Amino acid sequence: MVVAVPLLGDRVAPRCTTANRLLLVQPRAGFAASKRLLPVQLESAADLLQLIQVHNIDLLVCGGITAASRELVEAQNVTIIDNVTGSVEELLAAISGGSLRSGLGFGNRSISAHPLEHPFDCLACANRVCENGAACPQVPTDLLPEPPDRGGPWFPRAALPCQWSARQGLCRVAELVRFARASGVSTLGLAFCRDLREETEILARLLRRFFQVVPISCVVSGRARPPGTATCDPLLQAHLLNLAGAEINVLVGLCVGADCVFAAASRAPVSTLFAKDTALAHNPIAAIRSEYYLRQCLEAGATQPADPGTESH
Repeated sequence: MVVAVPLLGDRVAPRCTTANRLLLVQPRAGFAASKRLLPVQLESAADLLQLIQVHNIDLLVCGGITAASRELVEAQNVTIIDNVTGSVEELLAAISGGSLRSGLGFGNRSISAHPLEHPFDCLACANRVCENGAACPQVPTDLLPEPPDRGGPWFPRAALPCQWSARQGLCRVAELVRFARASGVSTLGLAFCRDLREETEILARLLRRFFQVVPISCVVSGRARPPGTATCDPLLQAHLLNLAGAEINVLVGLCVGADCVFAAASRAPVSTLFAKDTALAHNPIAAIRSEYYLRQCLEAGATQPADPGTESH
């Protein structure tokens, strides 16, 4: 039996076609598995099929694989175990120890102090009974959250019609309007990035037909700063919207990290309306559809980030 694992560096590649090395393993009962590491350049499913045929691969272990590639690979009578992550050493140990499975490497941190019996990983779940309305067997009923005070805006109940409206083809801005009106709120906060000022002005004009709107820029500051050194202050953004009595805060293009700081400091519930992504025309989901940007993400994770210091926004 020949097991193949597409790698990017020393770890399982997030998608087969992002691999630059191929780990070939031949498990043998009672003996250490033999292994080979081959440099490869995979750019398409055709390249993957060629390797499968050349090396007589029986089992493909990978991070992710597209539906089209899966169909082609399985047509070669090759078994696929996907949704796997880890280093070469971790993969070899799993193969030799018989613990190789879908979901390997995800959610495997120590949970000794965690109230849940098992680590949660919905992507690795095989039955997905929740999608048919059944209760998840991993969720203890004594840990279910209490609903918010019904005396005020009851957001979970108000969110239900918005989930259905998405299926009816409403855009996200229309969903926001419907949700906020169903929640009974009157004041919306707009925490916006200055790079999206024009879009925020249009949005505010629309929302002011229904609500009181308080827009606060990311570079708001209580202290003077030298020209050209304006930096984001999401903590002050949240503080000002708290003082303004915003009942829902809407994020318009806040940077990654700044949005976390804002959400942690906001007293009101936070909803992201527009996510800023200057590389992908503000469509961040496109990154996981692109081999180029998947490689970029992995390179970003493999390098130590530089200290931003007083770098301007």
